Amino acid sequence: HAPVALLALVAGIACAVPGVTRPASQPWRSLCLPAPDGACLYESGPLVSAFQVAALASALVVLLLMWPTGRGDDEPDETRGGPAVLVSLVLAATAGAAGVAAAHDLVSWLVCLELATLPAIALVALRGTRAAGRGALALLTTSLVSFAMVVLGAALWLTATGEAVFAPGSASTALADPHRRPVLLVGVLFLVEGLAFKLSLAPFHAWTTQAYAG
Repeated sequence: HAPVALLALVAGIACAVPGVTRPASQPWRSLCLPAPDGACLYESGPLVSAFQVAALASALVVLLLMWPTGRGDDEPDETRGGPAVLVSLVLAATAGAAGVAAAHDLVSWLVCLELATLPAIALVALRGTRAAGRGALALLTTSLVSFAMVVLGAALWLTATGEAVFAPGSASTALADPHRRPVLLVGVLFLVEGLAFKLSLAPFHAWTTQAYAG
């Protein structure tokens, strides 16, 4: 399982690196809606490609750190499910992290955001110890709270802009309308707070100590 995952991550990095050098005015686009709107649900420019390379490279480091050593049976098995489960969870979280950077519609963005989060919770719980259970529970609680805030922010964004995509034009139109501006600003506030919970940014980091201790 580990060699297959290694090849997958190296292939992903090789595919994402050319996007870093592309002009910002010519990003990779896919899943585009028909004219006149023409919004694309997936867009990867230099900044997004750099983030994807960082996510894939980080997963590669994690994979190397958990590479099977073959030391024998004298060491206790500290995880449940074996290498297949570990590798699958790491790759799933990596796919979510790479997808959330390029997703431009609310549904794909929310799905990728949780795909990057839930496998990490499972990885914590796999050790099967009491401390790991407490840490996974803290992560799960925080994930649910932050996801609720992000979903509420996304709903307010949709209400204010009338579009289920992150588009500068629709945001500018909503900001120019005095009736829709407060709704959009509150929605953005909820989005930022939900992401701050997931990224453990102050002052939304009180859960971090207990989760990481487990």
